[in-house]
Amino acid sequence: MVDQLVWDGLFDGRFSDRDYAIAVFERHIEHARATCPPERLLVFDVADGWEPLCAFLDVPVPHHAAPIVVASAVAMLVVPEQMRKRAQSQAPSPAL
Repeated sequence: MVDQLVWDGLFDGRFSDRDYAIAVFERHIEHARATCPPERLLVFDVADGWEPLCAFLDVPVPHHAAPIVVASAVAMLVVPEQMRKRAQSQAPSPAL
C-alpha cells in the first residue's frame, strides 16, 4: 500500500531522484499554504524545538524528547531500507 500511495503515487516512482522529491515536497507546502486558513496552519521546523508546536496546539511543552528521538531513529532505519528494497526490485535481472 505504501508503494502504491507514496513511492509510485505521490512521487511517481522517483523518490530517489533528490531534485524531483524536493519539488514534490515544495509543491505540497505551497498547496497547503494556499488552501489552509492561516490560523489552522503551522509551518514547523524541528530545529525550532517544542515551543512553536506546543503553542500552536495549546499544550504544555514536554520535559523530555524520548518519543521524538525514537520516531526519528525508526524513520532513519525504515526509509533507507524501503528505498533499497525498491531499487532491488526494479533493477534489471542479470543476463544469463
